[in-house]
Amino acid sequence: MKVKHLYILFLLITISCNSSDIDKNVQENETEAFYLLDIDADVISGEYALAPSKANYDTALVYGIEGSIFVFYPRKVIEKRKDSVVLYQIGDTVMLPNSLIIPIKPNQKATKGDVVLTWWQSGTGMQRAIVLNNDTSATPTVYYLDNQYSFYSSVTDINFWIDTLKPNSFILLKDEIMSGRSILVKKDYFSVFYTIINATNDKLLALSWAGLLEVFEKDDFTIIPLRQNFNVGDSVLVPYFGTFSKGIVKAVWPDIGKITAEILFIDENIDIYANMIDSYITHKND
Repeated sequence: MKVKHLYILFLLITISCNSSDIDKNVQENETEAFYLLDIDADVISGEYALAPSKANYDTALVYGIEGSIFVFYPRKVIEKRKDSVVLYQIGDTVMLPNSLIIPIKPNQKATKGDVVLTWWQSGTGMQRAIVLNNDTSATPTVYYLDNQYSFYSSVTDINFWIDTLKPNSFILLKDEIMSGRSILVKKDYFSVFYTIINATNDKLLALSWAGLLEVFEKDDFTIIPLRQNFNVGDSVLVPYFGTFSKGIVKAVWPDIGKITAEILFIDENIDIYANMIDSYITHKND
């Protein structure tokens, strides 16, 4: 047999083996995905939910659920099944496990100061937002909180992040363990910031600042209070690039749910913006 033919045969065998390994990984990772949380997705056909894209999920099946980056987008619910939900995305459908679905129940309303879980409706991607309008509304005007205004966004015009939400497109956050709430998780010498995706009675699935999913037991985290009375001079923990730093409150912006805090970063004191719902008061400046 000629060398060329041997080389082609070698490539075919290699591709076949790699394909077999990928198929095995996909099967194992899909099983992992469906059992991240034993949860029922309380969705309604025709209503919105927040979920990863099909491409996002397919990539995670190859490389591992807890090692892949996830971004959550708005999707319309087509059908609820026992362990999964079928969703519509532009030009396609996707079936995802219940643990990766955040249902949005219809007919919710919000008023000034409330925080909601939604998506950037002039753009895309999951966002928390604070309500600006004084009246109780099914279509509130909001300021998006997860806009990275604090330190690396090139857009610093506050009006850019103000939007009016569609009806039936948001979840009102409450003082309980639920999707959209912020938590602090201690890891070695660090305190790490996560956002809850879904929760059961004994554990929860949370998303890191970098977009990584992880499951935690109820004793592994501290939930950040939804409403705190921040004042200048308070000692706080604020998230910066995914981990919490000690800081001192320098300014408070209650209408847009932000504080300015001075933290030590490497060897320099810097001022950063932080969300009130992500920050934790450790000592009051009474």
